[in-house]
Amino acid sequence: PAAETPEQRIALIAAAAALSAWALDTAGATVALPSIQADLGISITASQWVMNLAFLSLAGLVTLGGWLGDRRGRVPMFSAGLLIFLGASGLAVASGLMGSSTLLFVARFIAGAGAALFVPAGTALLVDVFPPAQRGAATGRAFAITMGITALGPIIAGLLVQGAGWAWVFVPGMVTAGIALVQLRRLNLPKREIPTDAPKLDIVGAVLLFLAVATLIDGFMQAGADGLTSPTVLGAIGSGLVIAA
Repeated sequence: PAAETPEQRIALIAAAAALSAWALDTAGATVALPSIQADLGISITASQWVMNLAFLSLAGLVTLGGWLGDRRGRVPMFSAGLLIFLGASGLAVASGLMGSSTLLFVARFIAGAGAALFVPAGTALLVDVFPPAQRGAATGRAFAITMGITALGPIIAGLLVQGAGWAWVFVPGMVTAGIALVQLRRLNLPKREIPTDAPKLDIVGAVLLFLAVATLIDGFMQAGADGLTSPTVLGAIGSGLVIAA
């Protein structure tokens, strides 16, 4: 196989670090949920939104994030997503120190929105810098690194919860996001030309996708408390499926 160029190595590290940031963030929030619920005095159902708000914004906005990467450039959107994620993680830490559930929920939604920008941009960046014959291996290595770090995520989060408090479980994701940003600053790629005939964003489709994801998640969340056969739950799930269709 051909030797990797410096740009390819930098892009690989940046993509793996960004994906690891999201993996560590998710693992940390999952492990910290019982402590978050007890410390903030919220219900079990409410505590689930700590996870679901992040997944909701990621799933609902990732199409927009991918389109922005195609139109505005992968590296700028990659950087913007990481910066948004860093800011949201800082808010999550602050919410723990202040004991504010509202601030935590806001932070989690913003974190998912940041991931919606850097997750597709990071994967697409590998496509930009690696030739077709090397893309599969490069993507596999990036995900292998991410999976290795993900395996350590719950252990790190557990130690932080026990030793410092649940607010600090969001710091490891901030560290790896910072590593990705540093690598991006070292990346020197020619400016990518945007095709003049590139498709415009399907705004209606993007909005409907977000609403469908939000409605379905809300329906399944309510099912945990009201039961799957509840008229409210069936109405929410049915509405989500209709909107998705």
